[in-house]
Amino acid sequence: LEAVVASMADTARAAGIAIVTGDTKVVPRGAADKLFINTAGIGAIPADVHWGTQQISAGDVLLVSGTLGDHGATILNLREQMGLDGALSSDCAVLTPLI
Repeated sequence: LEAVVASMADTARAAGIAIVTGDTKVVPRGAADKLFINTAGIGAIPADVHWGTQQISAGDVLLVSGTLGDHGATILNLREQMGLDGALSSDCAVLTPLI
């Protein structure tokens, strides 16, 4: 756990962000043989940045992280032991360099 927390701190520093909260996960007895980490992003939009759906135009590029739906499908498949085979996968990455 200490190594995971140290890695999280290093990654947060590299991305120029702060980790400001945590979360707990309730799972059935005996099901917590792994580490569960939940993330969420919060922030402030500078006043000089104009954003919102009214700013979207034809030809704009929309940045998404990963293939839409892969993470949820992967977690559902594993959590519910659905036994689905295929190319389902999930990963995590810092997005700040892309934005």
